[in-house]
Amino acid sequence: MTSHLAVASVKKNYFYNTVLNVSNIAFPLVTFTYVSRVLGPATFGKVAFASSFVGYFLLLACLGIPIYGSREIARVRSGTREDLSRLFSELFFLNLCSTVASLILFLIPLLLVDKLRQETVLFLVTGSIILTNFFSVDWLFQGLENYRNITLRSLCFKSIGLAILFLFVRTESDYLWYAAIGVIVTGGSNIAGFMLRKDIVGLRITGLSLHSHVRPILVLFGTALTTYVYTYLDSVMLGFLADDKAVGLYSAASKITRSVIVVITSLSLVLVPRISFYVRNNLVDEYRKIIQKSAHVILFLALPLSVGLYFLAPGIVMIFAGRQFLDAAAAVHIMAPLLVVVGISNFYSLQILYPNGQENKMLIAALCAAAVDIGLNLALIRPFGFRGTALASLGTEITTLVLFVLFTKKQYRTFRLVNRQTLTYLFASAAMGASLYFIMKVLPNPLLSILVSTVCGVLVYAGILFCAKDPLLCEILHLVKNRGISGIRSLLG
Repeated sequence: MTSHLAVASVKKNYFYNTVLNVSNIAFPLVTFTYVSRVLGPATFGKVAFASSFVGYFLLLACLGIPIYGSREIARVRSGTREDLSRLFSELFFLNLCSTVASLILFLIPLLLVDKLRQETVLFLVTGSIILTNFFSVDWLFQGLENYRNITLRSLCFKSIGLAILFLFVRTESDYLWYAAIGVIVTGGSNIAGFMLRKDIVGLRITGLSLHSHVRPILVLFGTALTTYVYTYLDSVMLGFLADDKAVGLYSAASKITRSVIVVITSLSLVLVPRISFYVRNNLVDEYRKIIQKSAHVILFLALPLSVGLYFLAPGIVMIFAGRQFLDAAAAVHIMAPLLVVVGISNFYSLQILYPNGQENKMLIAALCAAAVDIGLNLALIRPFGFRGTALASLGTEITTLVLFVLFTKKQYRTFRLVNRQTLTYLFASAAMGASLYFIMKVLPNPLLSILVSTVCGVLVYAGILFCAKDPLLCEILHLVKNRGISGIRSLLG
């Protein structure tokens, strides 16, 4: 079993993880498209505020174990089942302790803060997702590069969540059902994963050594916490400094933008176990080859998607949120460059710093970025409202990227982020943007303009790359031409 896992196909893993991330885009967009019209900006903002608040305690419950566990499982996957079970049990019990502590801490502000007590039931429903963290073991399957398991479970429970959404969320007063859907989807998937791990590892209670994991986990937790702060504190600060409507508008823009970002960042997450394996076994040539190609893939996707999101923002907001959320398009314009910035940041952090054991630098960058985020939000929210929050988010992510570049100067020599190939992507994206601008002027209808713009934009972008004989596009076309249906069957097999 382990030898097969050690040579699992990166293409197969990326396929399943891409399917997972597409569902992670489609599910919130479908729910948002429906719920935004049923609840309206204010009530939607209320639920978004509760989710953002609970997110901090869920992060504490996770304690950095998801990404740490993925790396550590990858490092011992070629060993015996006994070794794997021991490591799994150690991390599971650490996760159990952190979840209990998180639940206790969550109840304290719920009892003491007036703004939270006004919606006690909402926060209890939303906060119950912390309980489901008891059973979260996706890091085991990620470390073994078994993305098929994760993807199929996720799709199953997302389908259940959609059924509940359409059956029980009918009026503005049904917002508690909407809040519960995330708990049902995440909790169901976690419990199913915990049951399925029995075929891979056992759960031990003796002979465990927890202390060796504490320091690296705390470093990763500090990084994750501060990253979460500058990613989601925006909504919390808007809730306190502005109003629920501002939170709703910003949340709409953020949900649209970050839904697209996961397509770009999925490759970095998929490659963590494989790169960790290469680094651990000193496979330098393989490591350099895979990160160079990864950098090209990220920019191949991020540049045109960023340009497309910027020009199509009003139409996208109209279609997915409705006319009452149209002001959110201004925030989408500001946040569109995040696709490139976050994509490259994830590349530096997850493919260079983390596999090489430089978690401390990730923590330093996250702490600096969190300080910048808080300062920018305090300075910009009152004069600019949710637009100021969008500016703060962009400024924070740029700060993170700059720090990562500075921290990886030595490793930077192993690959080139800016070269002829990536400059071609930039030129093709600019040409695509010009075509989108013209189409948006000619076709004012949102749905029609998006459909025509998408088709024309893809043709312009792909056409320029085809003329330039881009290696990545040629590889994709070659795969489609030669494998076709058999290639899809191979991926699924």
